[in-house]
Amino acid sequence: MGTIEWLSLSQIMLDEIFQSYQEGKDIKIIEIKQLLKQFLAENEGKQKEEKLKSLYEEIINSKVRKDYGYYEPNDYVKIKNNSSENVFNHKLNPILLEDDELLDHIYGGWLGRCAGCLLGKPVEGMSFEQIKELNKWKNNWPIKYYISKKNGLPTNFNMDEEQVKRYKTGVFENVLEKNSMLRDDDIDYTIIGLRVLERYGKEFTSIDIGMTWLEYLPLFLTYTAERVAYKNLINGINPPETAFYYNPYREWIGAQIRGDIWGYVNPANLEKATEFAYRDAIISHQKNGIYGELFVSAAIAASFGTSDISTVIKLALSRVPAKSRLYETIKNVMKWSKNNSDWRDTFQCIREKYSDYNWFHVIPNAAIVVMALIYGEGDFSKSITIAVMAGLDTDCNGATVGSILGIITGASRLPSKWINPMNDQVSSALAGMTELNISDLATRTLSIIKNKRG
Repeated sequence: MGTIEWLSLSQIMLDEIFQSYQEGKDIKIIEIKQLLKQFLAENEGKQKEEKLKSLYEEIINSKVRKDYGYYEPNDYVKIKNNSSENVFNHKLNPILLEDDELLDHIYGGWLGRCAGCLLGKPVEGMSFEQIKELNKWKNNWPIKYYISKKNGLPTNFNMDEEQVKRYKTGVFENVLEKNSMLRDDDIDYTIIGLRVLERYGKEFTSIDIGMTWLEYLPLFLTYTAERVAYKNLINGINPPETAFYYNPYREWIGAQIRGDIWGYVNPANLEKATEFAYRDAIISHQKNGIYGELFVSAAIAASFGTSDISTVIKLALSRVPAKSRLYETIKNVMKWSKNNSDWRDTFQCIREKYSDYNWFHVIPNAAIVVMALIYGEGDFSKSITIAVMAGLDTDCNGATVGSILGIITGASRLPSKWINPMNDQVSSALAGMTELNISDLATRTLSIIKNKRG
């Protein structure tokens, strides 16, 4: 795929076919794939590239199918006007916590995010069946603790090259060796968001975030939509066009994993949390990709005002357009969970309904997050383990669920078995910020809340 993976024109075109179809574009997948195959077989040259670009333009400019029943705007005002926030109008009590108590909840969010991410790192991208087989072999099923190298791998256990790499770099022994939370992009983006707020204040712009990416974030540690947006920024393209220009990953999970910090700094203020999240999301995402970040930031903000998981989910959902696929997905999970006592039965419903989506896509992963929150019943350990056992983007889903439960629980009440091994340290790939104290990140977050600038 070349030196900058995900950016070859042929791969982008192939991914765009499915993305456009899922967005409701009136395209004939089989015919387009045949044309693409035909063009790719031609000799390299300007004519071939022009044909590919012409086909790409035809795909993205196709009209929406008449039977497509969703309305998924990108504009923030239209998102708000088409959300259900006025339908579920539950009012959170203002946060009146003393600084030390508020800090405990913020610190809990940071710690919970790290712990959930760490639990999911070795099995990122694995299926439920793979994760079950692996952990049964290690006498850790249902999952009760971090995944280690203990007992090795099951006989003839099938993993692709990427899964092998993630497993080796994510197992618990690496945490013990570093005496720190391992580096992960889920945490890098949370730290970047904090840096943006410290530098630019609460009136930061999408451009401010993009420039911060270029300054602190290594290109080769960005993935899918973020890598495309990064390249677009380098080439002088500004948000929101960075999210659309040759970017078929605009509805994948990348924006959803960046939503936490905007909720951290806006406790119980869903309006501000989602406003901040929107400015971040439009750098790299559109439609349901944006809504995933709005949902998470709102859930984080709501978690400062209520410990009731059902209320957290409903409040967060109220910020999502009511005729979007993400809204429908979350409502489906809520409905299935009422009918199924076992999370595995609801998970099977998720798999059957959303099997056409890439495992990086926001739709199936948001479904897993909501499922884990519901069946976790407010218990930190139960929630993060369900999020990881289900598979797909396990480090992202574990991190999001851990963040929400970490805020609700508070750092001082989080189970020590998940927290102590990290030694209050987190590694980062960000320039000049490679080793940080998690407690310092929490203190800096509290400073943003107390700073009235913007």
